[in-house]
Amino acid sequence: MRASVLWLSLTATAAAFSIKNVDTEKVLASEQHASAAPVEVELGCEIHTGALNPPVGPLRFARPEKPNDVKGQKPTNDGSVGHICHQAQAHWVYTQQEFIEEYSKGPFLGNIRPWTDNEYIPDYPELPKGNPRVSEDCLQLDFIVPQEVFDKREEPEASVVMWFHGGGFVLGEKNQHGSPVGLIDAARKLEEGIIWADDKQEKAIYDTLLSKAGVTSLKELREVDEEVRKNASNLMIQQSPYGTFTFAAAVDDDYTPLLLSLLRKSGYFWRNVRTMIANNGDEGLLFAPPHIQSDTAFRSYVNGVFPAMSTESLDEVLTMYPVGGSWTRRRNFVDRTKQALADARVNCNTRYLTKAYDGSTLKYVFNMFPAIHGLDTLFTYYAPPVKKYPARDEKGQINALELQSWIASFVTLGSAVGRDGESHPFDNLQGDGTILELSGKLGLKGFTKAVWKDVDITEVPDVWVSERCNFWENAPYWGGEIEGPSNEGLWEL
Repeated sequence: MRASVLWLSLTATAAAFSIKNVDTEKVLASEQHASAAPVEVELGCEIHTGALNPPVGPLRFARPEKPNDVKGQKPTNDGSVGHICHQAQAHWVYTQQEFIEEYSKGPFLGNIRPWTDNEYIPDYPELPKGNPRVSEDCLQLDFIVPQEVFDKREEPEASVVMWFHGGGFVLGEKNQHGSPVGLIDAARKLEEGIIWADDKQEKAIYDTLLSKAGVTSLKELREVDEEVRKNASNLMIQQSPYGTFTFAAAVDDDYTPLLLSLLRKSGYFWRNVRTMIANNGDEGLLFAPPHIQSDTAFRSYVNGVFPAMSTESLDEVLTMYPVGGSWTRRRNFVDRTKQALADARVNCNTRYLTKAYDGSTLKYVFNMFPAIHGLDTLFTYYAPPVKKYPARDEKGQINALELQSWIASFVTLGSAVGRDGESHPFDNLQGDGTILELSGKLGLKGFTKAVWKDVDITEVPDVWVSERCNFWENAPYWGGEIEGPSNEGLWEL
């Protein structure tokens, strides 16, 4: 059996399996509904049975339960109707779109106007209603299988890529960026097969949800009509403070026993996996409130995001993230906020994982303009001959195909191979302090057409080997336990 590998792009438990037999030209779907009988899924060398009762009614916000014995029961969904979780959006996202357009014009053209914190709750309409795919019964795992792998399912195994899509636990679904056809084709070029699996699960609830739903206990919340619960959570999400979505995974001493960085320091992680890790060059811009325009406002904001942080640690944050002096004052304050958020929430996570595996991790940074959080997924899901961003021209396609080749070959072969099928771009990296960068800028052709320029793949210093990440690794904002369980043996795969 191939070595276990893990690919993380830092930009849930499945309730039922569904099988999709996929070719690049057509999709033949046979989807299994979560409330149907357990399904045996044969993936070459192992057979996995997966099914859980749907998390509705009394099972809302509860531990997953195995279904009653319904062997032989026919599926209630033949694949003609998809399933996605309830969708909602924070109102500040609409403000964010206008602000990022200002910021992205650059320091010379981008005139960032003064913003105030009361601009973030405008009277925007709710998301469109009536999507037939939306349901609480949405915990499903879809397998997308190349035709040739499906036809030879009795023979040696194909690798399985698990895709946990983003969306702040409030928005998004597996098809939002397209299909994995490009990645499957990249594996074909290596004469290897991969199976693509997608999943999504809501995981969080806060006490304020009770009042929004007009109930006083979790028991009552489980019993309310689905529409009442949905409207209550939507209202909370819409009113989320800038840069947040209210709901998120949290330490619960069970499923999530401790923060990621503290788990690493406690030795509480799987040992014998290989990892490829990535982050984007500008992870924080999407979440940085543009109205933070003074030291006092910055300190207050950090204290609001991390209320358990001590006065001494707050002082250190202000010291580690000074206001730059290169551009306009308003832009400099935005740069400070976005960098602090990026390190605390995303960038330094890559450092913790790199340290966990003693520098054996393959790491790259995605820096194709504007390199904001989540933008790399458009390259991951690129499928020729699409001509819009990111592959608006041949240069953009090159890095999309290169990235897909890295992912497909790492999963199938255990090492990252370039799009030429021969090069091993990570092999020449010098020790723990260097990574690969996929970079590119957008320029104008004939004053109207945007084209890629300066597209490249280069070796660069890992700037997150830093005192800043050492600071965040110790979780100075965490008020709970700082040591994980000592039973390291349980974490050997």
